[in-house]
Amino acid sequence: MNKEQILEVIERHKTQSPSTYNDVIKLTKPFYTFHKNMFYGKCRVHEDKYDLLNSEFDVLATLRFAHNNCLYAKQISEGLLFTSGGLTKVLKKLELKGFILMEEGEFDKRKKLIKLTNYGQDIFEKGMRDIFSYEEKCFEKLDKNEKEQLYHLLLKLID
Repeated sequence: MNKEQILEVIERHKTQSPSTYNDVIKLTKPFYTFHKNMFYGKCRVHEDKYDLLNSEFDVLATLRFAHNNCLYAKQISEGLLFTSGGLTKVLKKLELKGFILMEEGEFDKRKKLIKLTNYGQDIFEKGMRDIFSYEEKCFEKLDKNEKEQLYHLLLKLID
């Protein structure tokens, strides 16, 4: 959705449903549209370049920042709010691609220790650089002062 389309939607809402219109829509509609475009664009970077779903990339990121680049499956599941069945599917895909290794627990064979491989770490690092590059493009229309203003305004909204 481009700028003109957003303005049309806002105006149409204002005229066709004045009882549900509020000026905050002028902020929320562009904000959500920008967020959606940025999020799905980031996902396309993962999918197109690395054949990774966002959930798979999240697992790589979680492992990358874990102590010794490894965690038990349950820890990943709890941290990313995946069901155990959903995580199992993601882990099998990542293992087939060579991004992770799965080992049985030393004392409990039911526990799976998940380790990020060097290849998985390399793909994660490249993917992050590509994401940062994409995100920089998303904000390139703003000059340095505008970016600083936006930063402070967003922090103010969060507080």
